[in-house]
Amino acid sequence: MNIEILMSTYNGMNNIERQIETILRQENVDIHLTVRDDGSNDKTVEIIKNLQRRYPEQITLYCGKNVGYRKSFLQLLDLAADADYYGFSDQDDIWKPTKIQRAVECLERVESPIKLYASSLEIADPQLNVIGYNDISKMPNTIGSYFTRSRLAGCTFVFSRECKKLAQQFADMDLPADRMPDHDFVVGSCAFACGKVYLDGERLIYHVRYPNSVTSGGNGLMKRIKTEWNIVFRRKEIRLTMARELINTCGLLLNPEAKVFLSEVANYKKKWNNRLKLLLNTNMKTGILLCDLEQKVKMLVGTY
Repeated sequence: MNIEILMSTYNGMNNIERQIETILRQENVDIHLTVRDDGSNDKTVEIIKNLQRRYPEQITLYCGKNVGYRKSFLQLLDLAADADYYGFSDQDDIWKPTKIQRAVECLERVESPIKLYASSLEIADPQLNVIGYNDISKMPNTIGSYFTRSRLAGCTFVFSRECKKLAQQFADMDLPADRMPDHDFVVGSCAFACGKVYLDGERLIYHVRYPNSVTSGGNGLMKRIKTEWNIVFRRKEIRLTMARELINTCGLLLNPEAKVFLSEVANYKKKWNNRLKLLLNTNMKTGILLCDLEQKVKMLVGTY
């Protein structure tokens, strides 16, 4: 079973080698890693090239200009080699040895060509002391829940070739930063809209938190508040944009229930009746009340 892991790097010299080693040492699967460096100005590229010499058959490196991690990861969908399954990786986590094997075993039981696996994870400090976790075991497995808050971590994703090909149609998406969907939201949306998603409660990654980590989990209350503020008021029309893109691009591939839901999202701003209908949609529940309320605020102020 061939697995292609996609990693975008940027100034990750302090942690990149440890992470790559845990990827290449995954058990009972054939791993190839494709890295796109997003214009690092430290020794990240030098370290990856040294690892390339050590693992010449397993690492491919592309160096590009700085476009930000969202666009960089989407470009990797075009750069990726052919494989049975694909996955995303951050540059500074630690993978447990059976992460990919577990994902593939779960996906092989899913009866859909377009399919995605996501797992829970442990949040750890740089010494790998567990300081928290992201548990998705009680998250409703619906597109409504996913569009309310994308609780799934892209670094846990493993997805089929068909899912990758579908998401690849969005690889050239070029929107302003405040309207640009995250790469994992794009792939997850394709899977929820046109296929099936397997949610696993197992925690197979140490998601390591550093003071300069982009995401906020485990990095203190003030960073969490700032993150939530940005989600509600500064990140604009992400769901609206993605709904319209899926409708226009995926067409007959859309699941019937997804087609109805995406139409509601795509048209919610046209009339107050449409907005009220979306506000009262009972499928828009994530299992976390605060996240549900945040999205209702976004609908009311027109930034959803």
